[in-house]
Amino acid sequence: PQYFEGITAGSLMVCSVILLEAICIFSFGTTPGKWLGGIKVKNCEGRNPEFMQALKRTCFVWVQGFCLGIPVEDLPFMWFAKKNLLKDGKTRWDKISETRVEVAELPFWRYGFIVIISFSIVVMLNVSTIDYFLCAYIGRL
Repeated sequence: PQYFEGITAGSLMVCSVILLEAICIFSFGTTPGKWLGGIKVKNCEGRNPEFMQALKRTCFVWVQGFCLGIPVEDLPFMWFAKKNLLKDGKTRWDKISETRVEVAELPFWRYGFIVIISFSIVVMLNVSTIDYFLCAYIGRL
């Protein structure tokens, strides 16, 4: 039963992220991370994708690009996605959803911001891992 609670929570999280990403792409043509990287998603007419277009694209990214975020399993999916992108100049999900990606030149300050955010995430993950093991160890005393 506890195992299934984790699967349910993980599934809800992935579905929530997919929905939130589709809403961001529909509304703004980008997500916070894509904005930071100077990336915009557009439809064939150069406008923000319609909601169903954005949702379709996001679903395919998560299934065909990230393998639903399953650790280790996602690596070959990402490798094949990159291989297709280099070969065709477009990913499968952009072909299917009839979207395209625009990449802008980044201002210098964004590089620093990306480094600071990345470093902060690594520190937070390490602190939470250490905290978890300390609590587990102290709990056994």
